[in-house]
Amino acid sequence: MPFRHIFKVRALWLLDNGYVTEEVSDLLGVSTRSIARWRHNVANYSYGSVIPPRDPMQGRPRILNALQTDSVLELVEQFPELYYLDEIMDWIAITHDIGISRSAVQELISDIGITSDHVGLAGCIAGSEGLLLLAGRGSCEGNIY
Repeated sequence: MPFRHIFKVRALWLLDNGYVTEEVSDLLGVSTRSIARWRHNVANYSYGSVIPPRDPMQGRPRILNALQTDSVLELVEQFPELYYLDEIMDWIAITHDIGISRSAVQELISDIGITSDHVGLAGCIAGSEGLLLLAGRGSCEGNIY
């Protein structure tokens, strides 16, 4: 179980105020290696925290890069009548030659600040104005995506 931030700060405060590393280790029940690591983090990272900065390369890489994500954002802004996530999925597959799941499209759209409900509502409004006819693909009342 990781130690809380305040716990680490207090351990280093004890060291700065005359305690020896072994004393702090015994007093707090932590290893001397942990204390050395916390000291290293404070000394080597510019913001002076006992917690090291996050590794930006951590985790699975995104399906779409930044340029492709921008193109999807532009698409949704230019054509709000895109009513279904499936239509956006098809556009990504055709334009960028990338297969992407519905859940990934949903996450992408929510990451750029647009909910699928907003996209669906814009499609309903555009369809009711005659700009888009979605015959047989659901209705605005049912919010079928």
